[in-house]
Amino acid sequence: MSRERWAVVLDFDGTITKNDVADSILNEFGGLTRRMINASYNPSVVTEEWVRSMFLRVNETPARLRRFVRETAEAREGFHGFIGRCRELGVAVEVVSGGLDLYLDLLLADWGHGHLPRYRASSRMTKKGLSVRYSYLKGATLDAFKRERVRVHQRSGRRVLFAGDGTSDIEAACAADAAFARSHLWRHMRKRGENVRQLRTFDGPRRLLERACSRS
Repeated sequence: MSRERWAVVLDFDGTITKNDVADSILNEFGGLTRRMINASYNPSVVTEEWVRSMFLRVNETPARLRRFVRETAEAREGFHGFIGRCRELGVAVEVVSGGLDLYLDLLLADWGHGHLPRYRASSRMTKKGLSVRYSYLKGATLDAFKRERVRVHQRSGRRVLFAGDGTSDIEAACAADAAFARSHLWRHMRKRGENVRQLRTFDGPRRLLERACSRS
């Protein structure tokens, strides 16, 4: 029997990072309160529309935003080792996020993971504020797009590990063969009775893949 083939699909904000970078920027530079930010995690909110609207409130130089991100963002414990172990095991990893290239590309490059395939919004500063575009969605919702990335790997014969933290991750987590969740995603998945593991560090996902990829 051949060894199981796996792929990993990861959300970025609050999953790869300890805290949600977009939320931190909006709180610091967009005037959003924590209550306003938490309300965005209601499953009825269309994440990409909310992000596009809220980031227009941010009117700060990209250099200042990048400096803020570098000063405040941290990778979740075990993430760097997890990516290295996936490479050793031959497990494909990609990032699928509603976050912005402004900080996502920056942090992945800073952390030595600039090679990872990623889907994220593009952004540019305008007179009206930070303009955000989700060209990769091509008319789909972020929720459906994340689920489809899981299914693309499954159709190619791989099992998929998904990790996320927001309500836009629910469909992908339900479709995955193994799901790790925290924060809003964890609460919603548990409420729905879905099979999900709690994400605290990346040690759990690493151990799962090591066990799965050792089977023959």
